[in-house]
Amino acid sequence: MLVRVTDVSFTTNQPWLFKFADSENKEYLVLNSETYAKYGLPNPVNRTHLDQLDVGMPSKIAFKVIDGKNIVTSIR
Repeated sequence: MLVRVTDVSFTTNQPWLFKFADSENKEYLVLNSETYAKYGLPNPVNRTHLDQLDVGMPSKIAFKVIDGKNIVTSIR
């Protein structure tokens, strides 16, 4: 699915690192490592994502719906 980065947070007061939105403005979250571990999922973020993803950039993702939220499971 093609989405765009809508927000970035590298602070500890948010459970997410990146927010994405699709063309219908549905929100997709990239969580912090602790939250992925809680759900038993591998963290899809690598060093390249941390260095290159910024607000407005397009990206292809895969996701799962967990607790009613679209959680990113892969970033390509």
